[in-house]
Amino acid sequence: LEDQDFWRLSGIFRDVLLIHRPASFLRDAKITADFDPRRRTGILRFEGELDTPPGHAAATVDLELRTPDGATVWRQSPGSDLVSDPVEIPDCRPWSAETPDLYTLLVRLSDRDGKPLEIVPFRIGFRRVEIAGGRLLVNGVAVTLRGVNRHEHDPDTGHTVDRASMLRDIQLLKANNFNAVRTSHYPNHPLWYALCDAYGIYLIDEGNIETHGMGRRSFNALANDPVWREAHLDRLRRMVLRDRNHPSVIIWSYGNESGDGSVFAELYKWIKSVDPSRPVHYENATLLGNYAVSDINSRMYPSVDDIPGIIAEQPQMPFLACEYAHAMGNSCGNLAEYWALIDADNNFQGAFVWDWVDQGIRAPVPAGYRRPAGPQTFFAYGGWFENPHGIRHDDNFCMNGLVAADRTPRPPLRALKYHQRPIQVAAEDLAAGRFLLRNRLDFTRADGAFTAHWRILADGRPVHTASLDLPPLPPHGEAPIELAYPDLKRWAGSELFVQFAFNRAGHFIADPFADPAAWDEFPLAPFQPETPASPAAAPELLEETRFYTIIGDNTAVRIDRFLGTIVDYTLHDRRLIETGIAPNFWRASTDNDLGAWKNNHDAYRASPAIWREAARRANVEVALISRDDHGAVHIRVAADLPAVEGRHTLDYRIRRDGSIEVTSTYHAGEKPLPMLPRFGVDLVLAAGLEEVEWYGTGPESSYIDRSVGLKGVYRSRVSDLWVPYARPQENGYRHDARWVTFTDSAGTGLRITAEAPFGFGAHHFPREEIERAAYDFQLTPHPQTFLALDAFQMGVGGTTSWGPKAYPLTKYRFPNRDYTFSFRITPVSPQ
Repeated sequence: LEDQDFWRLSGIFRDVLLIHRPASFLRDAKITADFDPRRRTGILRFEGELDTPPGHAAATVDLELRTPDGATVWRQSPGSDLVSDPVEIPDCRPWSAETPDLYTLLVRLSDRDGKPLEIVPFRIGFRRVEIAGGRLLVNGVAVTLRGVNRHEHDPDTGHTVDRASMLRDIQLLKANNFNAVRTSHYPNHPLWYALCDAYGIYLIDEGNIETHGMGRRSFNALANDPVWREAHLDRLRRMVLRDRNHPSVIIWSYGNESGDGSVFAELYKWIKSVDPSRPVHYENATLLGNYAVSDINSRMYPSVDDIPGIIAEQPQMPFLACEYAHAMGNSCGNLAEYWALIDADNNFQGAFVWDWVDQGIRAPVPAGYRRPAGPQTFFAYGGWFENPHGIRHDDNFCMNGLVAADRTPRPPLRALKYHQRPIQVAAEDLAAGRFLLRNRLDFTRADGAFTAHWRILADGRPVHTASLDLPPLPPHGEAPIELAYPDLKRWAGSELFVQFAFNRAGHFIADPFADPAAWDEFPLAPFQPETPASPAAAPELLEETRFYTIIGDNTAVRIDRFLGTIVDYTLHDRRLIETGIAPNFWRASTDNDLGAWKNNHDAYRASPAIWREAARRANVEVALISRDDHGAVHIRVAADLPAVEGRHTLDYRIRRDGSIEVTSTYHAGEKPLPMLPRFGVDLVLAAGLEEVEWYGTGPESSYIDRSVGLKGVYRSRVSDLWVPYARPQENGYRHDARWVTFTDSAGTGLRITAEAPFGFGAHHFPREEIERAAYDFQLTPHPQTFLALDAFQMGVGGTTSWGPKAYPLTKYRFPNRDYTFSFRITPVSPQ
């Protein structure tokens, strides 16, 4: 019954308390705190149960209700009646994830002489959960669940999580625009529910039932065996009776991946008899077409193509993707398409990312890998402990988190923050500055909750910034705005963007665009490629036995006459390039790449792995073509690509100012081939070129299917571009740079530009070493920088991390056909 995907750990994980109670004490309480949204009235009903041993008088009960501000609004005089009549609370402040107002119900027990025996406080929230018109309603409003699945995990204490860890999770969830958690796949620590009540998180409370080893279909033996009925019911009963007074629990879930059968029909019947106030969720039943035991239609990892049909089949039921966007490694490349469906006018009311935190166990770095300046511990996954003992394991399949085991955020978390943003901006008339604001919150006015700013960017740098007075913007409301642009002709010829940033009110924000709660941007004027100045004279060309050497103004470029690669590039005798330029079609495999390929039976057609060998050239021909009108030396390198039966040409045009114009062309053959992981070139920069500056999307990494940052000019260090996913893989990419520079501490280096936005990735590890490593500590940084420049790289995908759905969506793939990539390398001297 406990076949969840998590560590098999032993011990006692939860607090064990010994509590001294009086002879007659409150054994149980059911508190119904309903809310009538039409009359704005709370309806309170208390049902208590005393435990009184024989020979002792039962305690009398006194009930007192206090508002969130501490004022008493209702009190029941002492008596022995443990079931109160429903009491109406006018002008009630309802509970929701946006307005987590909690009342306090004090239950006082006294003996027959009025002497206090005990006082039991309950923090309660007045709210109503119902399904009407195919929508899940909270307090009469159709809500959107911006959710995530969360295992209880700590890298040092395993399944034991303390208050600080829970608060850190809630802080990160709220800061990144989540409002819901599925307690996958067991009831959580009791404190978690109290914190979610207080801070405002909707919960799908899930029973400790998972039997996927017995099958997920109707033939699951346990789901159909009456002998197992009581075992299932016992787990569900203990969860419901423990958690039913928490307003944060809005949905019950039997469990996960446990098939469907007569046992679940019994569970549904029992739970509705005990608590009819909440809907019930069970994905496995609705997956199999059984809608009699679940009030909510649900699926795991539905593709964006599947969802319209799923919701159309059951329009009377709200639909949730209880697991989606499998966040294993460098993933979550499909969010824009999911959220377009959620935002549409339908019954798709939310989704829960799998999952929140990497389940890594902190372990010491082996002595042979320790470096004085390097980490001394790492987060181990499946195999690290098991392999020495020959124990079966699931490798890194429990490392699916939006945050690392120590709660360090990963780039996909930023993407979720954007797609779940509380305010959206749509362009109505860009040129005229007319936009439409949409408040995506369910209960909160945006005009009172946020401050707003906008700015104009010219070639990546802010040239005009202003605050924006938000118009009246009620929940789910829209409002037009019109910006007073400055005279944009002042920046004629520049690429222009208008950007918006929304920050939560009540906090001092030094830079409103640094880390806003919501943001959007729109292009006003297109990108204009740089036009290089024509040099006055031609470079000097030396034709040696092994090399061409082209000497310019304080620069020298040496090209191998047999391989066609640059073997040296210097500026003022400072070496800048050590080797390159070589074609590249491959990336260090992501978890999604590996999951797609190893689960696909038609490996030759579907697996892009053939492109790993594509850059291995044959029949290389290096030819000195000519000098152009400005005296540039033109060298062409042509080669066959036997693995893919294609051909590649590389054209260098080297000028006296040291600039190199490069054109890389791939000529596809007739052989049917899968998608290209990327198309670009590799080169190795000399040691010391550590400072990186680029104009494009940032500051986080970006990919064609996961690009949510704002355009700008950003700075970093090469070592800081590395993203430490649980298993080393493709990471740290910037997919739409207009230019990028690599310089040393003195400002000497290279600038790379292109006629169209291009991608780049730069690390201190070669791709081959990244692919061989299981952990970061197995990688030794090189002093050089391994630079990839690309016309494109396919998306990271992530509907799942296994099978064909792990591939990026079709629109983010690149078929096998001819491609050309042109760019320019220019030397940079200190300012």
